[in-house]
Amino acid sequence: MVDETTPSFGRSVLGKAFSDTKLFFRYTMRDAILAITTLALGVWFAYTFIGKTDTVKEIAFMAAFTFAPLFIVALTIFIWHLWLAPAAITYEAMKSVQQAIDGANIASAAKEHSINWAPWKYRSKFTIYEFAKILAKTDPASQAMSMEGSAFARLILEDVNNRALPYIQEYDAGYGGTKYRVKTSYDTSVKREDALQWAAAKDFSTEHIR
Repeated sequence: MVDETTPSFGRSVLGKAFSDTKLFFRYTMRDAILAITTLALGVWFAYTFIGKTDTVKEIAFMAAFTFAPLFIVALTIFIWHLWLAPAAITYEAMKSVQQAIDGANIASAAKEHSINWAPWKYRSKFTIYEFAKILAKTDPASQAMSMEGSAFARLILEDVNNRALPYIQEYDAGYGGTKYRVKTSYDTSVKREDALQWAAAKDFSTEHIR
């Protein structure tokens, strides 16, 4: 379905031509302001010293031999940018598509990077952090965490806190020899069989570590 908010190619061409023309003249704006100021002072002096009639003649002369050439130059520059705009827009669109393809290929290559799953097939327990990466099929030993892995990690921790997934409780020694339960985190561990059973119930693939 066509997005009606997207400008047509013709409008994009005109818009780019106008934009590039304005950008060209922006760099000479200070010179233009100085020229206009000088011209205004000249008109004021002419009106003061030679009178209205002669001033009008001078303005007409300047318009014919100054403003008309400037208008022609501006029109020529606009037509030049209008001629270049289709190729420039097409190039930018192709460049954006290529960058998107390259980004997807890089992400795919990183995800499909050869991971040795053998050690993880024999682990008796996983931390939430590790198991999330296993579900995302990224290297559990890596320090980096993908967006998909982060989503799995948050889900696992939520179910651990809701007692939907049993976890290995850990205790730290407190003051006077008392023990207190460590708060659950992404470093909390779950037994292998519990983790696989939980994943199977949610239809998450774990065949690569079986």
